[in-house]
Amino acid sequence: MLSAGKLNERVAILVPMTVQGQFGEQVTTWKNERTVWANVVFQRGVHALNAGESWLTGSVTVTMRDNRVIHDRCRLLWDGKTYMIE
Repeated sequence: MLSAGKLNERVAILVPMTVQGQFGEQVTTWKNERTVWANVVFQRGVHALNAGESWLTGSVTVTMRDNRVIHDRCRLLWDGKTYMIE
């Protein structure tokens, strides 16, 4: 059994809402569908290489209970920052 630590952080699950803009373009906004308890851990030593420059990506690992809301197109909002799901 995997020990995830305590679920002691509040993480908002943001669901994409795509609508058609006034010029026919797709406009995506993010709706806060649910806020859940989770365990959030920063990933140390995670770097990316872009045009010869190395920079810290700010990756985190989020562990939460299974729910029907979250999927790979969602975003997570934690500590004032929005994270993509990989």
